[in-house]
Amino acid sequence: VVLLVSISVYLFCWYYLNNNKNYGWFIVVLFIFIFSIVLLLTSNRILILFLGWDGLGIFSFILVNFFKNWNTLNNSLLTFIRNRFGDVFLLIFFRFLSIKANRHSLFIRGVLLIFISITKSAQFPFISWLPAAIAAPTPVSALVHSSTLVTAGVFLLFFIKNYLLLINFKLIYFISVFTILAAGFRAVLESDFKKMVAFSTLSQVGFLFLIVANFKFILCFYHLFSHA
Repeated sequence: VVLLVSISVYLFCWYYLNNNKNYGWFIVVLFIFIFSIVLLLTSNRILILFLGWDGLGIFSFILVNFFKNWNTLNNSLLTFIRNRFGDVFLLIFFRFLSIKANRHSLFIRGVLLIFISITKSAQFPFISWLPAAIAAPTPVSALVHSSTLVTAGVFLLFFIKNYLLLINFKLIYFISVFTILAAGFRAVLESDFKKMVAFSTLSQVGFLFLIVANFKFILCFYHLFSHA
């Protein structure tokens, strides 16, 4: 699904940015960005997973700042810094994997996993970075909002769900409901069309988290594909 969407975006890029003097650089960075999500999806080792996870944050910063003005710089820094929180939480989570498992350590692992996921998937209280990412060229926005950066948190949560306790799922439930409501209200008040799409994406990703919170993992995986 990621590759199908990526090919569509590449075809769109040819029409959208073909006359831009930095077109070649843009295509290379976009390829590395897609390669990062492929690394994340196919990794079976912690180091490779972290490389893919970190690559998404770094190259999204470069892509959002492609037009190189103060507005894109501010938005790219906001996107980058918010995603760094997720990287820090991921490193702490790896540290906790070496600690002997008990109820207390399992709860902390679960909370860390939730914070890792919500930072990457722009859930409350990290909502602001996804609307800011629309400063990137439209092909990048299409890719980020469909099947790559913003759904990476859901993907991670789905496949490491065994680390979550019942109380963690309740926390996911409240975060997702608040995100859906907040994104809906913001979209109604918004006049920028690309930001409306961003808030629509936020509500859909919140819905994915809500499905996970209700233990409907196969349904979540299906909607992950259908939304992409």
